Amino acid sequence: MAIAADFVLSQAVVEVQYGRGSVYFDKCGSLLLRLEDALDKPFVGNVAPTMLQGEISSPAEQLVVTYGPRAFNVTQMWADSPVRVEQVAPLAWDVVSDALSVGSQVSRFGVRFILLWKADSTAE
Repeated sequence: MAIAADFVLSQAVVEVQYGRGSVYFDKCGSLLLRLEDALDKPFVGNVAPTMLQGEISSPAEQLVVTYGPRAFNVTQMWADSPVRVEQVAPLAWDVVSDALSVGSQVSRFGVRFILLWKADSTAE
C-alpha cells in the first residue's frame, strides 16, 4: 500500500468571524491580560507589530489564540488529538466576545482539521 492507514493531525483550528469588532483597537491590551488570566500558564500574550491582531500562545502545546477586529481563532499544531482546542476555544471565545461585544455579530463559525498521511514516496 502506497499510503499509510494511520494519519497525523497536522493542525486543528476553530475560527469565528464577526462584524463590528473595531473596539478591538481600544481594548486589545486589556483583552490580552484577560485572556492570560482566563487561560493561565503557560499562555503568554503578544501583539503583532502591525496591531492587526493580538495573540496569546502556549509554546509547549503549540497552541495559539488570535483575535482582531474581524476574527478570532484557536490553532494547535501537531497534536495527538483536538481535545485541548476543544477546551481552550470556548473559554477564550467567552472572553473575546464579551470584551469586544461581538457575540451577536458572528457571521461565520468553522472548524478545520488538516491531516497528513505517510506515503512511500513523493510521487505517491
